[in-house]
Amino acid sequence: MNKICLLCLLFFCLFAWAGEKQVESRPDGVVVLKWSTATEKDVYGYNLFRSQTQEGKFEKINHKVIKGSGTSTDSHAYKYTDKYLKLGKTYYYRLQEVTTSGQTKFIGDTIRITVKKRMADIHDEE
Repeated sequence: MNKICLLCLLFFCLFAWAGEKQVESRPDGVVVLKWSTATEKDVYGYNLFRSQTQEGKFEKINHKVIKGSGTSTDSHAYKYTDKYLKLGKTYYYRLQEVTTSGQTKFIGDTIRITVKKRMADIHDEE
C-alpha cells in the first residue's frame, strides 16, 4: 500500500511517508514539506504534526485538513510550508491520514530535520 524509498540529493532529500516525499529547508527558516501518493482510498485529507523532540508532544501545524483526493487510482502531490523555524534547530514531523469516515492514522516514519542555511539534514527515525 505505502511504498518506502530513500534518495538523498545535494540540497534536499526525497523520502517516503505515503509514497514519495520531499523536504526542503530554506535560509529564511522555512521548511517545505511535499509528498505524493500513487493511489488513495477513502482519503479525506492529511494533517502534519511537529515536535521539537522525538518523544515529545507532537502538535498539529496545519490549521485546516490538507484536502485529499478521496478514492483515486491517479497520483496526487501535496505541499505544506512550515514557517518561522529557527536555523540550526532540529524538528520532528509526522504525517497523519484522515479518512472520509473521520478515522485517523499516522503513516510512515517520523522524520527528523535540522534547519540549516544551505541544506537540510533529514533522517528516518526507526
